[in-house]
Amino acid sequence: MTAGSGGTNISADKAANATSPQWTTLGNIVLTETVKSGFSAGGTLILTAPSGWQFNSPGSVTTTVTGGSGGQNVAVTGVSVASGTMTLTLTVNGTNKTDILTIIGVQVRSTSGASLPASGNILRTAANPGSATIGGITNDGTNFGSLSQIVGAANKLAVSVQPSATATAGVAFATQPAIAIQDQFSNTRSAANGVADNATVVTAARSAGTGTLQGTLTATASDGTATFLNLSHTVATTISIGFTATGLTSTTSSAIVVSPATAAKVVFVQHPTTTTAGLSISPAITVQVQDAYSNNVPQSVSVVMTISTGTGTLGGTTPTTTDGTGLATFNDLSITTSGTKNLTASSGGLTSAVSNAFDINPSSATQLAFVQQPTSAQAGATISPSPTVQLKDQFGNSVLTSGVSVSVALTTGTGTLSGTASQLTDASGLATFTNLSVDVEGSKQLTATSSGLTSAVSSSFSIAPASASILAIVQQPTTTNAGAPISPSVTVQLKDAFGNNVTTSGVSITMSLTSGSGTLAGTTSRITNASGLATFDDLSINLSGSKTLTASSAGLTSAATNSYTVQPLGASKLAFLQQPLAAAANDT
Repeated sequence: MTAGSGGTNISADKAANATSPQWTTLGNIVLTETVKSGFSAGGTLILTAPSGWQFNSPGSVTTTVTGGSGGQNVAVTGVSVASGTMTLTLTVNGTNKTDILTIIGVQVRSTSGASLPASGNILRTAANPGSATIGGITNDGTNFGSLSQIVGAANKLAVSVQPSATATAGVAFATQPAIAIQDQFSNTRSAANGVADNATVVTAARSAGTGTLQGTLTATASDGTATFLNLSHTVATTISIGFTATGLTSTTSSAIVVSPATAAKVVFVQHPTTTTAGLSISPAITVQVQDAYSNNVPQSVSVVMTISTGTGTLGGTTPTTTDGTGLATFNDLSITTSGTKNLTASSGGLTSAVSNAFDINPSSATQLAFVQQPTSAQAGATISPSPTVQLKDQFGNSVLTSGVSVSVALTTGTGTLSGTASQLTDASGLATFTNLSVDVEGSKQLTATSSGLTSAVSSSFSIAPASASILAIVQQPTTTNAGAPISPSVTVQLKDAFGNNVTTSGVSITMSLTSGSGTLAGTTSRITNASGLATFDDLSINLSGSKTLTASSAGLTSAATNSYTVQPLGASKLAFLQQPLAAAANDT
C-alpha cells in the first residue's frame, strides 16, 4: 500500500472557509498485489476522509490498473466522490495475476482553517468499508493518505496580553502588551501551529486619548508574538494603543486610565492682565498644580503670589490654597504702582511659575507733583533747569493726560514771579515752565495748582542778587555844621538792577559834592566791605548851605544823596562882605 503524499502541513488558507479556498492534490494512491489473490472479490472500495477534511466532489479522480501479462484481473468500473467519501467500484475476474491499482488526482481540503492541526488519515473504515474483498488492507488501520494543516499566512494582529488597565504618567505600564501575529482564522503563527513567525515588526502608537506614546514603539515577533517592554504615557487621560504591521490588519488594546504623577510645579492658567492701579486684577488670576508632564494634579497646596518684575506692593489675599482640582484662584490682587510687571507663583517644594508681563495703568489724576524742582538762580535770571509739574493719581503714579492747565505762583518769599506761569501738560501729563524768574533775592517756594487737583508746593530754593549795576545811598547825609564830619557816616550800597544788595567787597566808590558850594573834605573814596557797603566816616564841607553829594563807581549807575544843610559855626571873626570902593572926598 502506497499512501497518497502531499497531504500534510497544508496551509489553513486553503480550507473550505478560507477567503480563497483551494484543493490540494495528493500524490497517487497505489494498491499493489503482492500475491495473486490480493483482489479476491469485486465490489466497492470506500475511502473515508478524516474528520475535518473533505474530498473534492465530484472531482476528477481517475484510476489505472497495471501489471500481469496479457491483461489484468481487476478493473475499475466507476469512481464516485462525495464530500466525505470516495467510492471505487471494482470487478475481479480472476486471481492469476498481480495487479497494481493506482488512484490518481484525489483532492482534499480542510473544512475549517480554524482547527489546527486537524491531523488524520484517509481510511477504509470498518463502519463503511464497501463490499470488495482486498487482502492486506486493515479497516480503520491502513493509511491511504495522511492529512494535516498548519497556520496560514500572517493576516492580522491580536492583543494576546492587554496592557495594565491603570497607569501613572511617565511610568512604564506594569503589564506590557503582547501582540500575536495571526492568520485569517486567528491562529497564532507559532511553532506549535506549524510556522514560527520571528520576523514581523509590530509598531505601537496611541489610539484613543491625547499625547504621544512613550518607550520603544516597535517589537519584533518571536514565535508569533511581539512583546513590548517599556511603553508608557505622559498625558493623564484615558487612552488605548493601536498596533500595526505592514500588510496586516491592525488591532487596538483595551482602555488604559493614566493618572497624573506626583505634583512637581505650579503654572499660570489665567495670567494677569492690564489693570488700573488700585483695582483688582480681572479676570481673577489662577494657578494650577501640575506634575512634571504638565498634567493637572488635584492636590491641596498653599500658593504664594509675589511681584518679581517691576515695583510696587501686591495687595489682596496671598497665599491661597488650591481647590479640589489643584487650582488656586486669586480674585482680589491689586497693585498701586504703575508700570510693567511680572508675578511669580510659588509653593513649597514645587517649581515656581512666572506670569506673562502685564501693565498697571495709572488711575485718574488727583494731584500735582513737582518733578524738576526749581533751583537756585540769580534775580531776574530764568530758573534752569526748567521746573516741571506732573499729573499724578492718588497712588503717586504719573497720569499721561495732555491739555491740562497747570499754574505756578510764588507763595513763600517776596518778589515778583515773571514768565509764563500757566502751561498745558504734554502727552506725558507733564507741564514744563521754561521762562520763570524772580526779581527779589531770598528763599522762595512755588505752588503748582490745577482745577480739581491737589496742589503741590516746591522745595525751597534761593534767589541770589544779580551782578552789581547801581549804587544806592543807605545812610543819607544829615544836617551838619560847616567843617564838622557828617554824622551818622554816609553809607553807599552796591545794588543789582532789581535793587537787591550785592555783597561784593573791594569795589571802590567815590563821593563828590555835586550841589552847593564848598569843599568836600575827608576820605572821598572808600572800598566796599563783605556786605557790599562803603562807609564814609569823615566827610565834611567847609561852607554852609544846601548840599547834595553823589556816589559813583566805574561801570555802575551813580547815586545822589538827598539834599541836606551845612550850618555855619558860631561867630569867631568879622569879614568884609562888601569891600569899600575908591571914591572922591566926602563922597558916600
